[in-house]
Amino acid sequence: MYRVSWWAYIKAVIRNYPALKKQFAEQQQQALVPDYGDSMPHGKGNVSRTVESLAIRTLPGLHQREYEAVRRAIAVTERYRNGTERLRVIDMVYWKRSHTLTGASLVVPCSEHTARVWNQEFIRLVASYLGFLDV
Repeated sequence: MYRVSWWAYIKAVIRNYPALKKQFAEQQQQALVPDYGDSMPHGKGNVSRTVESLAIRTLPGLHQREYEAVRRAIAVTERYRNGTERLRVIDMVYWKRSHTLTGASLVVPCSEHTARVWNQEFIRLVASYLGFLDV
């Protein structure tokens, strides 16, 4: 079956989501130790601008868009009647990389055809959030 040129790219974006999620979480952590600098006796003189530095730390543009596309696709999928099962398939195939679609369908359980449909729908959902499709 012919796949559009962006299909493999979207699958790579989905596989990379855990790394982007971890990177995003690390960037959002704020140092909680204030440094008052010279205003306190025996201060080190270092100016701490944690709020400003936190506000400007973001993922690079493309990675931010990829992270948001998968995050939004997950949020939509969670609202489906069988969203938990769908995300278990995606988790095993893309994030844990422990199963093929066939193997994941046996664990969930669902038919192999159903797992393939769920996979395709998730890929298309991510693609739509990246601007490849109008869904």
